[in-house]
Amino acid sequence: MIVMTACENADALEQAKSHGVSAYVNKPFDLDSLVTLVQDTSQANSGSSGRRLPESTVLFVKDQPVTLEIQNGSGVCVYSSRIHDKDDRTLSVLAPKSKDTVIEVAPRTTVRVGLAAGDAYYSFTSHVVRCNHAPQHVLVLDKPGVIYRAQRRQYARTRLSLPIEYAPCSSDSGARTETKSGETRDISLGGAAIVVSEEVLPGEMLSLTIRPKEDKDVISAVAQVLRGRPSDMPGEGYILGCRFTQADESLRRLLEEGSQ
Repeated sequence: MIVMTACENADALEQAKSHGVSAYVNKPFDLDSLVTLVQDTSQANSGSSGRRLPESTVLFVKDQPVTLEIQNGSGVCVYSSRIHDKDDRTLSVLAPKSKDTVIEVAPRTTVRVGLAAGDAYYSFTSHVVRCNHAPQHVLVLDKPGVIYRAQRRQYARTRLSLPIEYAPCSSDSGARTETKSGETRDISLGGAAIVVSEEVLPGEMLSLTIRPKEDKDVISAVAQVLRGRPSDMPGEGYILGCRFTQADESLRRLLEEGSQ
């Protein structure tokens, strides 16, 4: 059993855990991550209870980057911001700035909020409830009743754990440097999520060698790191979301075999 709740009350979540639920998630959450949780919970069925969707896959996490579209007299302005706090009814974001000057936003102003999570982009429209000025300049927004989701993946991912070797490379020459080991978490024709030991910054190019069961099936690819985060598993390192800029044709065959 998986419990989904919009309640931010820690006591209510502990009560759910005490009733032996397999997992529980706070709404709103990233849909792809929920699907993965359902699959993992169904396959495990080990009697463990109280699992929770990792914070990194729950929407509205403190310090999560967001964009704010705010209507003013001359049109719509777009600002970068971050989530400051949340409760059962409101969501607080850092007030937008222009050249280090805080933009004053009046209560009841309409604000469109956008944020990325996993491989989807979420957006919703809200209104400013109030503005707080201490200790930080913060806009307090109504929590949305409806959140729109746009899928960002062009290709469906296949969950495959395969050993890889990777190294930074030049996007122009593909020249390799020191090679390190890792593994895939999932993979598609367009990219992969890989587990590595050290942090790699978004924008960096990696030369990958993917090693299925037999050496003759080795696949070479060049990938751009789109995002990275610490793994939720202790000692596992970092998870990188990568987009392939080059890949062997044999990748398609691997995915066809893996989906059967």
